[in-house]
Amino acid sequence: MEQYTEYNDENRISYNQEEDTMYVWKAPCQGALGSVLLYRDAKDNTMVALDTDEVGTIVGIELIGVKKLMKKFKKNHGNN
Repeated sequence: MEQYTEYNDENRISYNQEEDTMYVWKAPCQGALGSVLLYRDAKDNTMVALDTDEVGTIVGIELIGVKKLMKKFKKNHGNN
């Protein structure tokens, strides 16, 4: 996945089609960046992580295996 080094207020959603990854920016980082793993499936290499900074700001959400995640969501939750 490409590196996201700074907040971009003009384009808050980045998608890498080749890697099938997405990053949704929420706010600029204020210090050291950390990550909280929200979901991971080692069987199909999908993951959702919440990035936070040292003062507790939610910086963004990283999704790996976007197409697979969407198929799982649709299968598990219908068309809602």
